[in-house]
Amino acid sequence: MKNTLLNLFLLSGFIMSFSAFSGERVILKDSKEMKVTLNTFSVRCSSLGYGMKELKVNIAELDGWTLFDHTNVRFGDSLDLPCMTAGTCSYRPNDGGFSVNDILQNNPRVEKVIVNREVIENRFIGESDSQVKVCFRVLAEHLKTQIAGIEFTHVRTGEAVEFPVKYCSF
Repeated sequence: MKNTLLNLFLLSGFIMSFSAFSGERVILKDSKEMKVTLNTFSVRCSSLGYGMKELKVNIAELDGWTLFDHTNVRFGDSLDLPCMTAGTCSYRPNDGGFSVNDILQNNPRVEKVIVNREVIENRFIGESDSQVKVCFRVLAEHLKTQIAGIEFTHVRTGEAVEFPVKYCSF
């Protein structure tokens, strides 16, 4: 239960610390050119894994390159393909969200994109289940790209792992 709560806070952009935040460091920063098929199958509005409908694009070439699983299969998505999201889908014209046609522009195609990746290690001091101070270490993989001038991102985190508190120093 504790690991699940820690990961939820990390995913929402917050670092949860029971006492003192110890820091973060970039473990890996790289980029890769990928081909993305853009059609009504790969670009869609979906709430699976997001809680509300978001514009997402499946990028098959992420599979095997990323450290974490960027599919939404565990949330019920039958497409076993990694994806990235641009944010909320629009429900009406001019409501501020995105639509599938913002990407497709009535032109299904294959495009080359550059996907940027950062793997970040977060370390922070907290309490173990047995009330002992420990160092929690969590890896987070951040992906970012642009398609048709719209930024797509995706983040996955690993489980918080406990180490002796001395490992929280950099």
